[in-house]
Amino acid sequence: MGNRPWIVPWLLATLCACTPPDEARDRPEESPTDLFDEASVPAPEPDETATRPSVPGQAGKPSIDLNPGPREPDYQAMKAALMPKYEAEFKGPEPGMKVVLVLRGGMKKQGVFLETKDDKVFIELEAGILGYARTSLHPMSQTRYFASTFAQYKTLQDLKARKTAYDQAVVDAEIARAQAGTKSRRRTSTVTPTIPRNDPGKQGAVWQVVQYLRTESRDPKNLRFLKWGKIQPKPSGEGWQVSLQYAYSTPEQSNYVTHKWFLIDKNGQVYRTALYKE
Repeated sequence: MGNRPWIVPWLLATLCACTPPDEARDRPEESPTDLFDEASVPAPEPDETATRPSVPGQAGKPSIDLNPGPREPDYQAMKAALMPKYEAEFKGPEPGMKVVLVLRGGMKKQGVFLETKDDKVFIELEAGILGYARTSLHPMSQTRYFASTFAQYKTLQDLKARKTAYDQAVVDAEIARAQAGTKSRRRTSTVTPTIPRNDPGKQGAVWQVVQYLRTESRDPKNLRFLKWGKIQPKPSGEGWQVSLQYAYSTPEQSNYVTHKWFLIDKNGQVYRTALYKE
C-alpha cells in the first residue's frame, strides 16, 4: 500500500460513523418530576373555566360576581309542577249536599248537588234538575266544583306569593349591597397619611370632616358648612378634634343647624362625633 499515513485515521472515522447510537446513552435522564408535568395536563373546557370564581380584573381569567343575589324562580317549571299537585288536592262537594251556586252575574241558585259532568254542575232545584255550564258560574264558584279551575287558582296564588318573595329578596339584597358599599367608603374615604389641618382658602374647612359628612349624609347636595373651629390635638394626646356648625337646606327643614365635635384618629380618619357644648 506504500507509505500512506492518512489511511488509519480515515478507517477509524468510517467505522465510528457506522456504529449504531446508544439510545440509552443519548436520551436525557428523566427525573421524577418529568413523569408528571402539570403543563402536560389537558386544560379544562371553556365552560368549566367560566364557572370558577376569579379575582376581577385578573388577566386571562373571567370576572364572576361572587354575590349574584337572589335567582328568579322558573315560574313555568313551577306551574307545571304545581298544577297536578293542586288538582290532586281538590275536594268538591259530596252528592246530596246543599249548595249555593253563584252565577257570573251575581245571581244565586240554591239546591242539592248531584254531580259535575261534561263541564257542567248539576243540582236539584224545586223546579227540577238543572245543569249549569262552567262558564256561567262566578270564577270563585268554579273553583269549588272543577278540579282544573281550582288548580289554576291555587297555582296562580302560589306563583304570586313566590314572585312577591323574590321581589322583596331583590330589594333586600340591593339594600345590603348598598350598605356594604357605604361601609367600604367609610373605611377608605376619610383615611389620609397627612395631618388634618384647616384650609384657609375654604373658610377653615377640614377635608376629612367634609368627606365624612358627604359620605354619611343622605342628601349631601343640601349640606352647608357654616362655621369651622380650629383643628387641635385631643386632650388624650392621640388624634385631633375640630368643631363645626353645619346645616341642611331642604323644603321640609329650611335651616336645620347642627353644632358638633368631630374626632379624628392618628390615621386621619373621623371615627366619632359629639354634640358641641359651649
